[in-house]
Amino acid sequence: MKNAIWQQEKIISITQTMRTQDARQIPITDYLERIGAKFTRTQQGTNGLEYVYHSPTRSDSKPSLCVNIEKNIWSDVPVGAGGRLIELVCHVHNLPDNDVKSALEVLDSIYPTVHSFSNKAARIMANNVSQTLFDASTPSIAPTTNNATGLNKKSAAIEVLKVQALFSYPLKQYLQNDRKINLNIAKEYVQEVTCRLIASGKQFYSIGFASGSTFAIRNKNFKGFAGLGVDISVFDKGTSKTLLFEGFMDFLSYLTAKNLHTPPFTTVVLNSSAMLDRFVQFVAQHPAITEIDYFRDRDELNNKTTGLETLEQLNNSLSHLKINDLSSAYPNHKDLNEWLIEHVSHQ
Repeated sequence: MKNAIWQQEKIISITQTMRTQDARQIPITDYLERIGAKFTRTQQGTNGLEYVYHSPTRSDSKPSLCVNIEKNIWSDVPVGAGGRLIELVCHVHNLPDNDVKSALEVLDSIYPTVHSFSNKAARIMANNVSQTLFDASTPSIAPTTNNATGLNKKSAAIEVLKVQALFSYPLKQYLQNDRKINLNIAKEYVQEVTCRLIASGKQFYSIGFASGSTFAIRNKNFKGFAGLGVDISVFDKGTSKTLLFEGFMDFLSYLTAKNLHTPPFTTVVLNSSAMLDRFVQFVAQHPAITEIDYFRDRDELNNKTTGLETLEQLNNSLSHLKINDLSSAYPNHKDLNEWLIEHVSHQ
């Protein structure tokens, strides 16, 4: 707390001439408020508390610009951008990447005299308490609907060290016993990924599902991404019907429940609900698609609206297609995997 207050006092005393080190002290949340970006909610992301905004650079029905409060960094997963304040200024004001001089001139115009930040930003700084994300052995963070933040910054928060066939007993047990996934099926789609948290150097291993040029990673205590380049995962069968899943665990649950090693239709795994626009682009590039079976999360069971909002966005963006809300098959469960766990447990 004392350190946070000292930081706040340091910020307010910044001189009029903006320098790069001065810009790094400005809370990104304050800058976004000053340019009129629309704040929507807070969430617990991969690297700590995040503030989520609608992107000021485009019309996005689903807010995707996330700011990590503790680290003062941002990421916008659908466009693959992120970094510190300088990168955000370049991104928002359509400046060339790393045009530091022009970005500082923009900030000088926004903060012409002293840097007296907004009340909300000051409260964030004063109330900021450091959080330990990892214990001595493994990542520890509560799973959330969207943990993609931190992936598409200029440098990754998590580095992939090694990729191999699924081997470790704890990971197999997590899939088979905790998640009730058929291991023989899972091994065709997931790998064991050894990762390192760049900030601390701590290593851990997890289940990895290919997502663009990186991996969606998961173990008993962690859910997130490693490396750079997240994207949707596509299994193109050339069919007119497409199966749509929010995460790979639901995709594996579907295959397990049906006892299938390959899906019968073209299948897309979003890997993050923030990637819905990428799916819409995929559909636009495949005019043969006429019907979508969407296995969405039923967040309304936890008094949240994310799943319903995603369904609405899908209907609005693809109104010419038949979209089936397949969550009606598990009305009392938050997702397909939760249904599978209960179904298998009672057999």
